[in-house]
Amino acid sequence: MPSLTKTAVQIGVMILLCQSAWLQVMLPDESDKGWLLHAARMNLEGRKLYVDIIEVNPPLVVWLYQIPEWISMHVAGLADYEALGGIGLFLTALVLCVCARLIRYHPAFAADDKRRSQFTVLLALIFIFYSSQQYFFDRDHIFLVLTFPYLLRFMPSLGTRKISLPLRCMIGCLAAVGFCIKPHTVVVFAALQLLFIFRQRSLSVLWSLENCIIAGGFLLYLLSIAYFSPDYFRVIVPMAFATYSEFGNKGSGWFYLPPIVISIGLIFADFRAWYVTPYHRDIYYLMWLCLAFFLYALANNGWGYTYNPLYCIVLLTTGWMLWEYTWLTREQVRRGESERKFSLGIRSCYVSFALPGIYML
Repeated sequence: MPSLTKTAVQIGVMILLCQSAWLQVMLPDESDKGWLLHAARMNLEGRKLYVDIIEVNPPLVVWLYQIPEWISMHVAGLADYEALGGIGLFLTALVLCVCARLIRYHPAFAADDKRRSQFTVLLALIFIFYSSQQYFFDRDHIFLVLTFPYLLRFMPSLGTRKISLPLRCMIGCLAAVGFCIKPHTVVVFAALQLLFIFRQRSLSVLWSLENCIIAGGFLLYLLSIAYFSPDYFRVIVPMAFATYSEFGNKGSGWFYLPPIVISIGLIFADFRAWYVTPYHRDIYYLMWLCLAFFLYALANNGWGYTYNPLYCIVLLTTGWMLWEYTWLTREQVRRGESERKFSLGIRSCYVSFALPGIYML
């Protein structure tokens, strides 16, 4: 790619990210986030959660939303949704920094500054641009963003590598909050443990530092609910079970599946099981995560917004496939063979970057 064209693309991506970030902060929201912010404000004003405030979600999201509410109450002219968007962008930037640091341990990224920059920009696009404003820093977005370093940590190329202790502690703390945001997240957590145990033929992952931090955070969370919001266990949990056991939205949830199937089919058009590359095992891992996030969406009764994390993993898989294809091309050129031509499947990878984002708008 000519240097002038490359510079234009880089400037365009930065403008796109800045515009997306501005929209995530400045546009008001009247959906679930609006109600949760209102519930957080009432809780700060002294009303009791699950007694004066009826809400079916576990209290963690309301407690988190009290932070932007408190800030907006003490900063003149700052709306609560603007404070929420700002905190969401701050935590997203923190996660991007953690992931950028973690990917340095990956053998395919360790000595390639360009590839690490592409990875960071791809994550920024996934977390900010492809996330609809309506669901930015809502429960499913919080779940994906805060647990992503944990998902990346146990990727096959990184799972057995020695990572610095502060970085592992940060990954564990972020994942503890992310996995506690909704009870359905246990589907993804369990899927990752099963895959690691099957791959390594060892139970060592169960008592890894990250999992110990997650377990400790979960126990602290349960004790906090029992102390501050005991009505959640006594009233809300039985009511939620009775309500959602009689309600099924999985039929309409299948409506969101065709774009995912089409995208995955196009992405893997050039995938071959016999390839040996630094990215190959990671692609199988991402395929497993796609299945886990699909089951997670079904466990949530197939609501449309619960498919957002699955779209994001599909897009990340697209990046991994393109990087593998680039690596294979370089190897062929190095051996003196003719350069690989971009097939329909590889060309469609570029298109798949745009399709899910447009579909979710």
